[in-house]
Amino acid sequence: MKMYDNKLVEILQNESYMGSAYGTEVEIKPIPDDDTQGVIDARVLARTMELMSRQQESALPNEDSIRNMRGSTGAPNLNLNTVEMLTRYIEVHVEDRKIPVWIYYPRRPIGQKKRPACIFLHGGSWIAGSPFVVENPMRLLAEKAGCVVFNVDYSLAPEHRFPAALDDAYGVLRHIFENPDEYGIDPKKIGIGGDSAGGNVAAATVLKDRDLGTHMICRQILIYPVVTAVNTGIRGFEWSLDEYEMSETQRLMLEQGLILGRPMKKGEEVLQNSLMKYVNTEDELSDPYVSPMLAESFQGICKTVIMVAEFDGLRLQGEYFGKLLRDDGVETRIIRYKGMGHAFLDHLGYYPQTEDVILEMAKEIASI
Repeated sequence: MKMYDNKLVEILQNESYMGSAYGTEVEIKPIPDDDTQGVIDARVLARTMELMSRQQESALPNEDSIRNMRGSTGAPNLNLNTVEMLTRYIEVHVEDRKIPVWIYYPRRPIGQKKRPACIFLHGGSWIAGSPFVVENPMRLLAEKAGCVVFNVDYSLAPEHRFPAALDDAYGVLRHIFENPDEYGIDPKKIGIGGDSAGGNVAAATVLKDRDLGTHMICRQILIYPVVTAVNTGIRGFEWSLDEYEMSETQRLMLEQGLILGRPMKKGEEVLQNSLMKYVNTEDELSDPYVSPMLAESFQGICKTVIMVAEFDGLRLQGEYFGKLLRDDGVETRIIRYKGMGHAFLDHLGYYPQTEDVILEMAKEIASI
């Protein structure tokens, strides 16, 4: 059972309003039961305290940082499906690797063909995360969109460095595009999505699909994505704390949470540290397949939806990326969720905003 009233989701669906960022329109989703400006949603505070307490109790001493991160990334969430869902497991061969993929789709109507498809790539800083963290959200997406979702367990760094994750995503894309009847999908209705580092790999896959002229992807949905590994002076983008409205009562806490994507002192670059485990050389940080914002042009990119959290250090680059896409003629929606921080997709059943994200994704995939 979800931990909030359905009316809160209805408010998010029906009472958004338009704001702006970098001179371009942004759709704002309010905290549905609190009109206080510059504050985090109270549900996030309560959930954060609960999960921190659990992590302290189960912390593993004397373990390496990557193993610890892989064991703790993500949060338990709830199954909100209301119809019978089927799950199928396959392995897609990419180079010398077998890429695990979990497939979800509604059982009825039995034998349905030509469903739309969505490939999803989980977050986790390229070095952690798991398809199981987003399994409940992706199963709900499959129900709400009437689509087939492919939840990809792409290769993680540092064992598999760039471009392994990108090659895995593109390999899965080619496989399902070339075998639509096996999965009951329409090859002309394939979308791709991802959150955080997964959003980065999804955006790079879209660029590669465009650059190679294969044009298999019809929609990309990026949830608080990493779109640049370079923080300043890139295509006019500058990170600024002034872009965040914060109440004085919560300012110290909120500023501490704006760690991802924020230029920091040497040794404090959390995003940079994980990126350096992903790339082979520092020069690769400027590769558009690592930093999609650095692509020379976005012409020919499919329709895009970018969803960001108000109090996420990655929000600014996500919104600016949306502006760049629009400047190059790409039809783009930018949605900002007030009161949310990074990784809120992981909290299905606890935050009405997470359910709203799935409903917005479903509308986009169903409309391909």
